[in-house]
Amino acid sequence: MRVSRCIVLKLPLSTEADLAVFIEKCFASKVELIALCGEGASDVEDELDDLIIAHDLSRSHMMVTTTHATENGAIELAVDWAKRNSCGKAEVVTL
Repeated sequence: MRVSRCIVLKLPLSTEADLAVFIEKCFASKVELIALCGEGASDVEDELDDLIIAHDLSRSHMMVTTTHATENGAIELAVDWAKRNSCGKAEVVTL
């Protein structure tokens, strides 16, 4: 499954969510931005950052994570990022 290069990750995560698999898919799709929103966003962002660093020790691909108080804020950033960086459309994802 390919994903957009600018993602809004809507929380909370489902009990089946596998963040390691999600990050693998993000690297395969060359995702640039993951904007998180919802309950526990800060904690999930920390987990994602750890997985990103562990996955790409060579630092060959930069992936930015951000947290937002509202879904609208996350979407606004993702849409703006996508336009400025020619990333196609931003995509809202739930896991």
